[in-house]
Amino acid sequence: MPRPRPRHDIAIDDALEEIDRFWIKDGVPEVERIARVDELRAHLENAAAEGYPPEEVLGPDPVGFAAEWTAADRRHPWLGSLLLFMSMLCGVAGGLMLVRLVAPWGEEPAFPWHDLGFAVLAAALATGGALIRRYRGRLGPLRAAVLTGLGLVAAAAGYLMIAIGLGGVTAQPTWPLGLGLLAAGVSLALIDDRMRRTARTRHGREVS
Repeated sequence: MPRPRPRHDIAIDDALEEIDRFWIKDGVPEVERIARVDELRAHLENAAAEGYPPEEVLGPDPVGFAAEWTAADRRHPWLGSLLLFMSMLCGVAGGLMLVRLVAPWGEEPAFPWHDLGFAVLAAALATGGALIRRYRGRLGPLRAAVLTGLGLVAAAAGYLMIAIGLGGVTAQPTWPLGLGLLAAGVSLALIDDRMRRTARTRHGREVS
């Protein structure tokens, strides 16, 4: 009969699986993710050999540990957050403008400015979610949950303010403007993705 696996091996596998799922959602490049998981596994196995369980190394929140580790290696994290916000804002606004041109819902296409509320809402939710994931290690699960709830309320309030304040105000959409906004959103998203890479994969390869 095969021998049962040691309890610490199972605990290590469970912790690494949770951490790897987080890094996938956080946009850590695959080559870097694999290198970090292998490095962390070796560290945890060495600690287990000395009698220390994974929580002695990772703390009570493995995902928080993972967030802190990658955040500490990234360049200009706040600039990355700004790029994410602007990419979502431009991309969603441009996409909505193109939708109005394709399906004008009237005799003439018109872009209601309160549609920007959708763009602001999407940008705020995406950026807020990224920030909470990035600093989850410092916040802890409870504070992260509270801030998530407050962020949702604030984003909804911002949308309502824009929708009410700009209700009934329209502009003439154009293909160049819609395509330009969409292209700007995609370009900023690509720059943000590039900035997510740490020194390990900054140039598309692992750096020791």
